[in-house]
Amino acid sequence: MDISLPAEKSYWLWLKYVLLGIILFYIASLLPSNPAVEWKGLSFLEVRQGALQLTSLSTGELISKQQRLLTAPVAATVTDITLRPGTLVTAGSVILQLENPQLRQQVQVAARQCQQKQSEITAFIAQQQQELLLQQDQLSERSSALEQAKLELNVHMELQKKGVVSSIELRKSQLLCNQAAHSLLNAKDRLSQFIQMQQAQRAQKDMELSMLDSEYRLLLSQQEQLTVKAGIDGVIQQLDVEVGQSLQPGAPLARIGSHRELNAKLLIPERHVAEIEIGSSVVLDIGGLEVQGEITRIEAVVSEGLVVAETKIIQPLPQGWRPAQRIRGEVMLQHIDNATYVGANGKLSPNQNQYVYVKSSDKKLIRREVVLGETTGDFIIVKSGLSAGDEIVSSYPKEWLDFEEINLK
Repeated sequence: MDISLPAEKSYWLWLKYVLLGIILFYIASLLPSNPAVEWKGLSFLEVRQGALQLTSLSTGELISKQQRLLTAPVAATVTDITLRPGTLVTAGSVILQLENPQLRQQVQVAARQCQQKQSEITAFIAQQQQELLLQQDQLSERSSALEQAKLELNVHMELQKKGVVSSIELRKSQLLCNQAAHSLLNAKDRLSQFIQMQQAQRAQKDMELSMLDSEYRLLLSQQEQLTVKAGIDGVIQQLDVEVGQSLQPGAPLARIGSHRELNAKLLIPERHVAEIEIGSSVVLDIGGLEVQGEITRIEAVVSEGLVVAETKIIQPLPQGWRPAQRIRGEVMLQHIDNATYVGANGKLSPNQNQYVYVKSSDKKLIRREVVLGETTGDFIIVKSGLSAGDEIVSSYPKEWLDFEEINLK
């Protein structure tokens, strides 16, 4: 007897396929499907490639190109404050008045000592002039005596030839002539030594007078400095004293800064400092006006990830700009001839790996991981993950990160 089993097996096989399809359909219904977004509701950033000037954006303030710290010349007391911080001053403007009674007395004593020494030198000159005249008179007498002795010697020599004068008389005349010559020579030596001694004594007295005069001028200068003047044209930036305050020598009094000749102080991110050199170009944005500058000094100290760089402003500034006015700066860094970059919209973080959604040719957004570099101006460098011509969504919700693709409609 024949038994037909294949029909039963075909039925159960068909039933298994149906059940498997139902299960797969159910599982598929549980999985999240790719969302679809409106094309018109999105904004895109285009990836570009080409020459790019790297810059470092920073903030800072205007500072005085010339600054002067005023200090107390000697121990003193503040008796009057004429001008306060914020006041425009000239070099001769009086800011403070200090007082030191002891210094005033020392100036008077030093002045009298100079006068006494000057009088002493005047008397010394007069006395030495008389001594010099006496020495010169003696020299003249010795010279005359020698001439007379020579004359007598010549007469005796003529008379001896005639046999009128003896040899003894002639010998005496020769001795007198030699004595007169020797005496004249001694007188010349004494005069020369006297002049040298006179010059040395005068130099000593002049040196003593010079020392007294230097001390007097120092004390007088200190007394004049008790009337504290600005010293430069500018503005009073800081005042460190009050009326009645006692001060020690060197104590700070006030700080004056120029208000027309200004520089800029910028706070540069530490990671950019290695790429900045003395002379690097800077574009400063001051109240909406751009002016050119260049780095002149970079401090070695890092504070909270920032380094101070002083910038020389090489263009005239408008009237009315003052120290401490806030500014922004763009420092020129490396120039890259062939860089891949995209607009920096605030959603892209520099020097990080980040997911972006790239528009594909089949109307989809494809999630892609990219490596980003430094931000420069309005752009951020793309190290890898994107190519020139790619378009990325400028902003998207966090929920998109659950999907590798987003459909466009």
